[in-house]
Amino acid sequence: MELIIKNGRVISPADGLNGRADIHIKDGRIEQIGDNIQAEGAMVIDAEGLAVFPGLVDMHAHFREPGFEYKEDILSGSRAAAAGGYTSVCCMPNTKPAADSAAVIEYIKKKAEDAFCRVYPIAAITRNQEGSELTEMGELLQAGAVAFSDDGKPVESSRMMSYTWNQLLSYKTQIGRHNLDVMAGHEFYNYNMRYIVAERTGFPFADYDDLGMGSTLAEANSASDNYSINSYLCRVNYDFSDRYYLSASFRMDASSRFKKENRWGAFWSVGASWRISQEKFLSDVSWIDNITLKASYGVQGNDNLGSYYAWQSLYDMNYPNANQSGAVINSIENRDVTWEKNGNLNVGVEFRLFDRLTGTVEWYNRKTTDLLLEYPMAISLGFPGYYANVGSIVNRGFDITLGADIVTTRDWRWNVTVMGSTLKNKVLKLTGNGEDIVNGVYIIREGQEINTFYMSKSAGVDPTTGEQLYWAYEKNADGSMKPGSEYVTNDATVAASCKYLQGSRIPDIYGSISSSLKFRGFDLGLLFTYSLGGKIYDSIYNALMEPSFVGQTYHRNALRTWTAPGQRTDVPRTTTTASTQITDRYLIDASYFAVKNISLGYSLPKQLLGKVGIESLRVYLAADSPWIFTHLKGMNPQASFTGSTSYSYTPNRTFTLGVDLKF
Repeated sequence: MELIIKNGRVISPADGLNGRADIHIKDGRIEQIGDNIQAEGAMVIDAEGLAVFPGLVDMHAHFREPGFEYKEDILSGSRAAAAGGYTSVCCMPNTKPAADSAAVIEYIKKKAEDAFCRVYPIAAITRNQEGSELTEMGELLQAGAVAFSDDGKPVESSRMMSYTWNQLLSYKTQIGRHNLDVMAGHEFYNYNMRYIVAERTGFPFADYDDLGMGSTLAEANSASDNYSINSYLCRVNYDFSDRYYLSASFRMDASSRFKKENRWGAFWSVGASWRISQEKFLSDVSWIDNITLKASYGVQGNDNLGSYYAWQSLYDMNYPNANQSGAVINSIENRDVTWEKNGNLNVGVEFRLFDRLTGTVEWYNRKTTDLLLEYPMAISLGFPGYYANVGSIVNRGFDITLGADIVTTRDWRWNVTVMGSTLKNKVLKLTGNGEDIVNGVYIIREGQEINTFYMSKSAGVDPTTGEQLYWAYEKNADGSMKPGSEYVTNDATVAASCKYLQGSRIPDIYGSISSSLKFRGFDLGLLFTYSLGGKIYDSIYNALMEPSFVGQTYHRNALRTWTAPGQRTDVPRTTTTASTQITDRYLIDASYFAVKNISLGYSLPKQLLGKVGIESLRVYLAADSPWIFTHLKGMNPQASFTGSTSYSYTPNRTFTLGVDLKF
């Protein structure tokens, strides 16, 4: 398609233009700026008396999606921006959840694919914008964040601040339909935290706050962290005719979390995409708006250790000896620990059909080598373990996003977006002789999912005695089960040595469903999340079913406790003397369906408000986390997939009734 904008005042500071001129546009690109341009068959727009200039950029906008769609969403906000001449908008992180994780940043980017202008996410400086803990800025940058801000919540604590020093050299050029963007540079990141606290009691006067006047030292403590990343990087982006895209990047990173000899890691990526819908054999298909095929592969590094100083031995100074301060080693050094490496292969397709159906289907294969884990040690050695590069794992699955503008009329607008992801995990190799890594109730074993639950297996309750029964087996010399040797026992000690693989936290599929409905002045926003499959070990449920102290609270399921011979139940008799063993009785199905947010609002007509000097007035009712449907009431299975046995209680329901008023 060709277009000529004539007689407008063309303003472009970058090109030194400020005067009357014509603009020739072909296939969405400016071909020529000059006087009296002619092109046969081109559409002509007369811009007499109007200014024509590059799109404006709004560096501070509140697109409140996700979580506050009743205030603004990406689609409506971008529509308003485009109507005002803005082609790019940077949206602040004041969403719910806050834009403090890669998942939220990626969600915003996906939603922005259908926006009416370019939308760039700004990530939060601190987690949940609370000013107490820094976000993983490197991870957020990689996910697509363009800047960092806590918006209207300035970070007041100097201890939380870090700095990044960048020197970047970039080069862009366009030759016909060829576009090249090259960047190279250096980056240095430093995080420094200092903490000190002191407390005295026994002051001679009330409200006297001079610590030196206190007679007794109650507490004195301090801590510090220092973390640095030094990086050299380069990136090349190329596209031809807005149809074929190629990209490549390379970087060298050095982390202070590793010993000097192991600090540097080399990481790279390559990618390509093809807008197949732009090809001649599809360009005339009216119902295809866009189909893009894409593929990428890259290797990224991870230095996220549980300790900043895994390569050094640390001392605990809180051990007095003869009224003098003493020290004891509390961690073991590992001078060989280095970068964990993640090789990512992604293949997918993006599409928009019938001007209302959008979607992304992507298959990923993520192989992690030199896996960073805390390697457990025998308790007799006096240390729980040490951090090491212990092996390799693979994660693979599909990420699917489907969206539809179901109704789009003058009065009605209704859209639905469904997101789903699958994850299959497998431990490929453990270092050394491949021995299992057992930590509490879960195990890391070659050929299994990471952090597979590993515990005794319940055989039910003896209806005669009410005792807990267990499955047990005879063992081969290597400790494995002898085929056909299984039997049932009531001996908890035997059961403790006969453990079974019991699945993991990893679900079969998880995702979200969101919907937005607007009718004249009314708006309704819905957000649901779900997860199917996976298990959680509920240690609190265990304690409530087998209390250890007089007066301790019982779980309501204790009403099923065995009480009489012949009774058939899944809860053994209550006892204060018998020894029991943790079994799969306390493995809970982690599937859930959560109603995360419901918002309903009404905006009064502007024609009516204008008469009384009000620009806008909206009344709304919102509910956050009103319901969650799980297999065990009270438990919140919306935890991470790391295999941890801990979880939080179901989040509080929050209801908000409010008025947005703007003069």
